[in-house]
Amino acid sequence: MDDVNGTLTKYQNGPGIDNKLKMATGNTPSYFLTDHLGSTNALTNSTGAITSSATYDSFGNQTGNLATRYSYTGREFDNFSGLYFYRARWYSADIGRFISEDPIGFEGGVNWFAYAGNSPVRYSDPTGLDYAVFENGQLTWVYEKQPEGWFRWFKSAEETGRKSWGAVSGCDESCPNPKKKEPVPPGTYYTEPGDREDKSDKPGDWGPLKFGYRLHAAFPSDWRNYFYYGRSGGFFIHGGNIRGSAGCIEMAQYVYPEGEPNWLSEFDYEMTRFGQPLYVYVR
Repeated sequence: MDDVNGTLTKYQNGPGIDNKLKMATGNTPSYFLTDHLGSTNALTNSTGAITSSATYDSFGNQTGNLATRYSYTGREFDNFSGLYFYRARWYSADIGRFISEDPIGFEGGVNWFAYAGNSPVRYSDPTGLDYAVFENGQLTWVYEKQPEGWFRWFKSAEETGRKSWGAVSGCDESCPNPKKKEPVPPGTYYTEPGDREDKSDKPGDWGPLKFGYRLHAAFPSDWRNYFYYGRSGGFFIHGGNIRGSAGCIEMAQYVYPEGEPNWLSEFDYEMTRFGQPLYVYVR
């Protein structure tokens, strides 16, 4: 609702966070064109002609005549303050920093004001608490293959100061729980809130929280991964007390100081809060 003349604008959202597809003021529709970060580059009319557009520098300073407040990384820009609203905090593109401390403190890193790990060309931070990667218009957590064959959370323990292995898949020779050494095959996977499964009565190392999120292959070419070395049940994201897995993505299960949540709890919180499919890109 426009705060001056009371004009009502309706939005159509896609399946991801900050994924605007269409807006309509009265009988006039506009369609969003976005980039890899979810930033709105242009709005088009029903014929595909561009009606307004904007360009951004690395940290979100914009130029143009964009006719929507959902701009850089899909977040709301406030014309009065010149700040972006990132849910937990406000962000200033002029200085490339948040204007308040990170609510999760050192669990988000040693710099409490940094935006997207100071890598705004690669990452976004839709919640103001942690940074993420966008793939195909979806909020995506990324695991990267390491030289020893493991996969890790894209934010390593060294980057965050957390004393954990972050997340792993598979195991090398030094792993205390070797099982099978192969990590989950590269590909694009997804999981949804309804894929959360209670594992309290199941054997195996599920960690103290005893639940996991089942992973699904996002594309037909990745379905072979579901049957990788006979795993007809597929793969999960779950916790673990002992480092190493038989291919599932295992998140570290230690308790932060002052009772703050662990990796799997954070993942579970994101799934519950937004209630949307979460894509996991293993590369």
